[in-house]
Amino acid sequence: MNPQPEAVGDTVFDFLSLLPDPCWLVLPGKDRSRCRVISTLLHGNEPSGLMALHRCIREGLQPCVDIHVFVGAVSAAKVEPVFSQRFLPGCRDLNRCFRPPFDDGEGSVAQRMLDYLWGLDAECLIDIHNTSGSGPEFSVTPFDSEAQRALAQLFTHRMITTELRLGALMEIASPDFPAVTIECGGAQDVNAHRVAYEGMLRYITQEEVIVEPSSSQA
Repeated sequence: MNPQPEAVGDTVFDFLSLLPDPCWLVLPGKDRSRCRVISTLLHGNEPSGLMALHRCIREGLQPCVDIHVFVGAVSAAKVEPVFSQRFLPGCRDLNRCFRPPFDDGEGSVAQRMLDYLWGLDAECLIDIHNTSGSGPEFSVTPFDSEAQRALAQLFTHRMITTELRLGALMEIASPDFPAVTIECGGAQDVNAHRVAYEGMLRYITQEEVIVEPSSSQA
């Protein structure tokens, strides 16, 4: 699905109503031989990433490389009031399903997402979230490296390295495939939406992102 500026609705709520569950969107870049990945809305009550994506599409921005976007918990996000449900009742947290066994509905979604992802030969991945309460933005990574820090610093200078392995998407990161979680701040925080948009803008428009920045971004 290649969304056009005039076809995504005037608001993020319009955009959400048009999306199937779950889905991949592709934003064609100037260099079609390269690609990066964005994941967002793995939790239906964390809208900042989808808001940033909608704004980027509406502004008609062309990325420097192809951008493949996975939008996860669309059905949960659509439950009224919109963007209030983390996941559907009786279902697992999708961001705990990115490791075997993939033997239920959410596991199947995660496995299909990973199958698509590994077929891309992508440069890197960012997974955009909101925190449960209000607070500053930060990133989470399963290990520390210059590449992981470079990705994180597109959004924030705060990075947490964790040894917890829960089946989160960012746990697929490796020395050959940088991947980080970005926690933009609270879902109701205007600043969180700004962090998501400005970071996404850098991620999709910079020629190189896996390079240690000379100065960190706030």
